Amino acid sequence: MPNFLAHSLTGFITGALLGSFLQYDLIQIVILGFISFIFSAIPDIDHPNSKTRKTYRKILSVILPIFSFFIFYIHLKINFLFSLLFSIIFSPVLIFLSEFLIPKHRTLTHTFYFCFFVSFLFTLFLFLNNINNYLIYGLSSFLGICSHLILDKLF
Repeated sequence: MPNFLAHSLTGFITGALLGSFLQYDLIQIVILGFISFIFSAIPDIDHPNSKTRKTYRKILSVILPIFSFFIFYIHLKINFLFSLLFSIIFSPVLIFLSEFLIPKHRTLTHTFYFCFFVSFLFTLFLFLNNINNYLIYGLSSFLGICSHLILDKLF
């Protein structure tokens, strides 16, 4: 079974090959490689001890309190101190509950349906934010996840 390094390296190479095939410059090739690198690790979010899952927890533990504070204080105009305390208490509970929503290893996140869905969401996000080359970046994310799935099938 391939590890994080194998998946990430294969993902990067896949994205870089896409950029080379399209005859992009070096910066665009690196960007496509980096996108595939990131997305090649995503399917292993369902493994409790994977680097992807650990990174997910770290990112969520930083972003969620900030986001919840923003919603409570700025958007809902709730008292500053209450918003701060609630976001500090509320965020770990949400992180804990989110762990139950992640499926078992090699189930949903290791399917081509998941691959299409995640790359579609990424492409849609890029399109809605007026990012140039959104289709190519979306294709790079798709190829990154596909490289993970193919490696897992081969080994």
